[in-house]
Amino acid sequence: MSDPPPGPGSLWRRGLRAAAVTPGARYLPPMGILAAVGAGFFLVRRLRPPLPPPSDGLAPVPGFGPRFGLRFGPRYGMALGLRLLAAAPLVGSGLLHLLRPRLFLPLLPPPLPQSPALIVATGVPELLGAAGLLFPPTRRAAALCLAVFMVAIFPANIYVAGRTIGGIPMPSVPVRTAMQAAYIWLLLVAGWGSPAVRPTQGHFRYPRPPKHP
Repeated sequence: MSDPPPGPGSLWRRGLRAAAVTPGARYLPPMGILAAVGAGFFLVRRLRPPLPPPSDGLAPVPGFGPRFGLRFGPRYGMALGLRLLAAAPLVGSGLLHLLRPRLFLPLLPPPLPQSPALIVATGVPELLGAAGLLFPPTRRAAALCLAVFMVAIFPANIYVAGRTIGGIPMPSVPVRTAMQAAYIWLLLVAGWGSPAVRPTQGHFRYPRPPKHP
């Protein structure tokens, strides 16, 4: 007499056990957390309250400043400081990838070739992203691309978690995931602004023209 076919619950448990021993499966939960952080940023941005209509009788002035994101004052100085803070690690890491690529070879997971050219190829996007983050017309696209890039390269950080590389102890997976999530949030805030605060429409204003009857 043949055994009865396994039920859906049994198949689900077998699938989970198989996934647990599949090479690369341990990378998926931390990468899912990082992707959720990025998605949460834009969800908060989507749900923020709308701005009230202007009550000062002034209208935004079209021109070079508003178009290219050039602003002045303490608020915009803080925004520039955030972009510099987000770009600094990218510049340092990108230069090291180009000048000392062999330092990063131990970070490559086994499926990837131990090639310095691959390290150089990952350093170029970091430098380009840092430059794009500081250039107003491209800072939003650069921040979004860098956030995706940080998720894509995270398996290398998981691979070396808890090990000692070059005499430097690497943090554990939970700690490294929290650090990467905070940096992704910083990148998005630097490029897109605070997700919970809607910016005012127009910084330079002029009196509205009178309405004719």
